[in-house]
Amino acid sequence: MNNMKPGHLVVGVLAITVIALFFMSSGTTAVGNSTVASLTKQVQLEQKTNEGGEVTIDITPRIDPASNVWEFEVALNTHTVKLPEDLTAVSALTDEQGNATAAVAWDGPTGGHHLSGILRFPAPSVTPRQITVSMKGIGGVATRDFTWQLAQ
Repeated sequence: MNNMKPGHLVVGVLAITVIALFFMSSGTTAVGNSTVASLTKQVQLEQKTNEGGEVTIDITPRIDPASNVWEFEVALNTHTVKLPEDLTAVSALTDEQGNATAAVAWDGPTGGHHLSGILRFPAPSVTPRQITVSMKGIGGVATRDFTWQLAQ
């Protein structure tokens, strides 16, 4: 009933080995508490929180290295102070070399005590090793910095 020739078995084992080696070498690379996938997949980075001046800000990067725009989920919460009307005017993205870029869009509400939405920046031409989102003057705090390591 078994008509398999020994040569076919060797070829089959080699094919499975090559496929297994390919998948083991392509996957993801651990970087600190974050995971950076290959250059065609979204980068998963942890949420950062800053509390001060009676305002809590949470930021979570949603970076797709293949995109020309990098997105950050932002939530601002307060019960006492006025929140900025235009987050693009008070936000910047900076790399480890000090190259800063202003935000280009805020996709979320303005005013009130609870804001959440997407803050967008132009993607850098070369993926940096580290990024920092800075926000100025929110809740009386001069500057709030949120920093992530993308590579070591």
